[in-house]
Amino acid sequence: MKRYRERIKTDQSRHAEYLENETKRWKRQREENKLPPLVEDMTQKHSSNDENITPEAKRGRKNLKKKRANMYRRIKQLEQELLQK
Repeated sequence: MKRYRERIKTDQSRHAEYLENETKRWKRQREENKLPPLVEDMTQKHSSNDENITPEAKRGRKNLKKKRANMYRRIKQLEQELLQK
């Protein structure tokens, strides 16, 4: 496959034809929804959802990690107290 591509790249007319066919193939696959969505499409879909989310909600995951870490430390502390009694 690599040799094939190298041969095509050396001949300008074959390379132009190859690029044209690749573009057609890509467009056909896009129309048939066989390719994953583009980043541009995804940002347009989700941009309206992001406006409704408050800044606190976007950073909520970090707070959850802190709470879990604190709860884990508290559980370990209580276990140690029980073992000492």
